[in-house]
Amino acid sequence: MPVLALRPLGAAAPDALGWRRRAGQAPYREAGAAAAVGRWEEALAGARAARALDASHVDAAWLEARALGQLGRHTEVLAPLELAAAADWPHHGEASLRSPELAAFRITSAGVAWSTAAEGYRAAWAAAVAGALVLVVDGDAVAYDVAGGRWLRLTRSGEVLGILHGSRLAYVTGGARASIGVVDLSTGATSRPLPWPSARATLRWRAAGGEPWLEVSTGKGAWSVVDLAAGSRAPAPKQGTAASPRLIVSDGRARLVRLPLSGAAADWDDEGLASAVRIGRGGRVITPPPGLLVDGDTLVVSPDGARVAFAAVPVGRCHVVPGPSPTLLVADLATGRLHDLGAWPLEAQLEWSLDGTIAVATGGTLVVQAADGSGAPTVTSGPPITLVGRPPTSPCLPLSPPAEVTPPPTSTLAATPALDAAPVGRDAATPDAATP
Repeated sequence: MPVLALRPLGAAAPDALGWRRRAGQAPYREAGAAAAVGRWEEALAGARAARALDASHVDAAWLEARALGQLGRHTEVLAPLELAAAADWPHHGEASLRSPELAAFRITSAGVAWSTAAEGYRAAWAAAVAGALVLVVDGDAVAYDVAGGRWLRLTRSGEVLGILHGSRLAYVTGGARASIGVVDLSTGATSRPLPWPSARATLRWRAAGGEPWLEVSTGKGAWSVVDLAAGSRAPAPKQGTAASPRLIVSDGRARLVRLPLSGAAADWDDEGLASAVRIGRGGRVITPPPGLLVDGDTLVVSPDGARVAFAAVPVGRCHVVPGPSPTLLVADLATGRLHDLGAWPLEAQLEWSLDGTIAVATGGTLVVQAADGSGAPTVTSGPPITLVGRPPTSPCLPLSPPAEVTPPPTSTLAATPALDAAPVGRDAATPDAATP
């Protein structure tokens, strides 16, 4: 039996994830329609036509592999299958192990080798995502493996407005009404989004000993636990601790609110600004330069707990006033010493990487730099890159609070599968993409 070498996962650049915007998409859709009615020769020709226009069209490669398997041309399956599965392992890779079109291929020597390689791909995928930054690129949640320089797509809707980290990743898609979904980051399995009865929602994770659960605001302080497997929701229990931050989605925009932040003591005003902050009981008081205030919703503690990064903004940050410019600072929690990393645009988004570097997304560009400001690789792409959601939202732009809504009866919320890597959103309209 041959032993297959694992291909690099994901894409080498964020632009490579946008094959649906390129020339191969039109023939691919026609090929998918042919596959849906069993015209496999036509589907194969269409998939290959799509790849002739765009060799990296991942969905077309997957359709080509399925068509070849259905037509019994098993010696040709592996090349397009490897391309599709490595590029999108949670969707195409896992599906290849159960697809009925590939059943006969899986009992060939190449197919057995492929099934054996699956464990390696799963382990590689989990390792890459475990240390990755999760961002929003072109309307989808994407994991950026900074060390490996690879981009791994997590959702397939094209409509993601915002994301919220927890033990899993919660996300909200936009439209006239919001929809809420969850990604299991250890496997890449993605739930089908649960339709929400409003275009506004506030999300938070809450925990009480065991597995955290996702809560969504129904307005005026009321919270519900969403059950994505059952397609329903119920009033949130009183026990447990609500984790910070919260994701607010409103007016077609998303904003991350980190306050109140556990372990941070400060004289926060109504805008979440403070003249000084102490992190932890024994921590030093962190004081920004004169004329600047700590923006509490930008506060992020490093993975090792030794430093904190934050934006320092002027008192009149939303008005044109004389004074110092907003700046990004890193403070040593043991000494209180500050290091200035430079100018801070108000719509910028900030996060620490697990390796101790700082990621700043602003103007659609991602900069990853060391805490001392050295070594700043910049990533740009056609579609903007954001760390929290799109479009980036300045704190000076008010978001409407979640409105009080009357939820439909549970029975009207169609039951959906649990985390199962099923396609959603714009992919669901493509016949081939909906086939496991």
